[in-house]
Amino acid sequence: MPHVRRLLTSAWLAALAALSPALAQDAAKPLRKITYLNYNVVLELGDAPLWLIPHAMGYFADEGLQVDIQNSGGSSAAIQLLIAGKGQFATSTPDQVMLAVQNGAKIKSFFNHNRTFGSALVVSTASGVKSLDELKAYIKGSAIGVPSLSSGRVPYARAWIRELGLREDEDVKLVPVGVGPQAAAALKADRVRALVLYDALYAAIEAETDIRFKRFETDWQQPLFAGVITATDAMIESDPDLVIRYGRAVAKALVFATTNPEAVVKINWKLFPDQRPPSGKEEAELKKTVAIVHSMVDNWSAGMKDPGARWGGQTDERWTRIQDANFDAGVIKAKRPISDYFTDRFSAQINQFDAEAIRAQARSFNDSMVKNAAPR
Repeated sequence: MPHVRRLLTSAWLAALAALSPALAQDAAKPLRKITYLNYNVVLELGDAPLWLIPHAMGYFADEGLQVDIQNSGGSSAAIQLLIAGKGQFATSTPDQVMLAVQNGAKIKSFFNHNRTFGSALVVSTASGVKSLDELKAYIKGSAIGVPSLSSGRVPYARAWIRELGLREDEDVKLVPVGVGPQAAAALKADRVRALVLYDALYAAIEAETDIRFKRFETDWQQPLFAGVITATDAMIESDPDLVIRYGRAVAKALVFATTNPEAVVKINWKLFPDQRPPSGKEEAELKKTVAIVHSMVDNWSAGMKDPGARWGGQTDERWTRIQDANFDAGVIKAKRPISDYFTDRFSAQINQFDAEAIRAQARSFNDSMVKNAAPR
């Protein structure tokens, strides 16, 4: 089975669900066990800075943390699990954070990791669709595939339905298709004629199938961002040190991943040897698989060359723009003070590490640098 497809198998997920350091730790300094609630249907390389890299390279352990991962199946589902006390941190999308807060949830974003929107509505180039008029005619009477019905991509798909002058359920349906091979199969079987996933998943499908995508993007998505790490207000107030330590480990991982995308793939192969392609095929598989990571680099690093930029940093201006866009698109029904949705109070402390040392580590990466193994 091709390498990228194997990344999305249930066996791989089962192993990652209990991800925790497997090597001996300093008994004098026991690690604090916490749970991170992943917002995706499956875990994949587009999320590597949130789980794979900080685990493998010891960034979690350096911060005194042992991080288990629970897959949530969608952005809203991750928030629901967070509110229910099933984990300390959850990834989500800004629109789902705003919806939850407006519905009474006491949560906030404290770290912005996907700094662009990173998505599009796509159709296969084999469809011949090139214009919006052709797109409307092509998907009318059919369906748009989304990862799950609790995914943060659902509001975006619905915005596209409205923009095309169609009616959900009457003209076009939303169908959960998962990701990777499942989504590709749904498209090939004509169960759906368009997909709303995100860049890393599109890259994975193109790497391992003959499908090529025609992208359609909306004007209002251009200033937006897509991925944030959230915690409850109670956690933020009662344990700010934990928030800072988790954020710092992810920030280090973002520096590492954007410096050496190939190392991200090699770390995955080191932790999960069954993912490594057969001898003689590694170079070709690396070229295909690293495309997934490359598809996320601009997303992870957008704006980081600006003066004063900080990994994970958030601003009133960006949250105002995303609230305005989601209000105009009908995703949220009201506007609230921006401070209800996020806090940037920890970003200075989160960024208190030697970024150049992490870059040097990434540039010189070899397998011996991997400090932790996957669970057996």
